[in-house]
Amino acid sequence: MLERQIGELLNGTEIAASPTELDRLADFYVLAARADGNSDSTIATTLSALRTLQRFLRENGLSTDAALIRPHEMRRFILYLRSLPRFSHHPCAHQQDSCLSGSYSELLLAGHTRGLQSLGK
Repeated sequence: MLERQIGELLNGTEIAASPTELDRLADFYVLAARADGNSDSTIATTLSALRTLQRFLRENGLSTDAALIRPHEMRRFILYLRSLPRFSHHPCAHQQDSCLSGSYSELLLAGHTRGLQSLGK
């Protein structure tokens, strides 16, 4: 694998990904979380929050490089989460027409922000 990567770099066919790209950070997170003994459920929850953030950033033409994500983008992400219909992107439940409100939205926001904060540890 290393030989392939070196060859691609020498041939100019691939630009090395930034070490702070969210995809790379997710890989590092999974390794660290498993080494720390975190449950599969905890890891899955964090990765789900990360995928939601990545989808938001890409849909809005924003960088997925963590070094370039500022508080303003994270505040926009929180507003985006609050505007989502209930259970959108949920693997088991059907989406509802109403937007998030009350304690449910606060639980979702808390879960997403807690999951994303764990990436920085």
